Amino acid sequence: MLLKALELPAATVFAAITYAVASAALFGDPFKPVEALLYWTGILDSRYWSTPLFVGLAVGAVLALLTALTRARIFAPAVFVAVAMPMSVVLTVLAVNAEREREIAKFRPDRIVDHSFRLALLQRPWREPQFYVHAVAMKDCVPYVWSYRLMRFYRLEPRPIGARTFVPDYWIAYCDQIPRP
Repeated sequence: MLLKALELPAATVFAAITYAVASAALFGDPFKPVEALLYWTGILDSRYWSTPLFVGLAVGAVLALLTALTRARIFAPAVFVAVAMPMSVVLTVLAVNAEREREIAKFRPDRIVDHSFRLALLQRPWREPQFYVHAVAMKDCVPYVWSYRLMRFYRLEPRPIGARTFVPDYWIAYCDQIPRP
């Protein structure tokens, strides 16, 4: 009877430890997954995150249910967290990166520095001020930055915090050497 009474607290502890490890590995700290879920679901088009989230939750639930039917049932909540969180994140990162690569190929920039969506998850783009760009490109000596909200590049205006902040200096030096008509 006592062992049965201890199962729920132990299962909760195992799930919490699993969450802490998974969130540290995927996001860098335990609060970012909640912040990221609230932020990115409002920014990214749902076609990039809803299916991966559903698949991750469904696979995690099925595996947790199967675990609950065994002697290892105490680990069922931890199995859910260990499967659902990474699977949802990995599938979302793959979907977003694939779309970004298609858009980069269509845009055909002369120069580009881009970062995986995975790196965006490690940032806190919902906090201001933001000095992190997901990708910066130069096309015909005009700087552009990537927007996950728009899922395309947009022209970077040369304001005080603009092209000189995000574009590598040697790109600007190269463009300054090109004779203008």
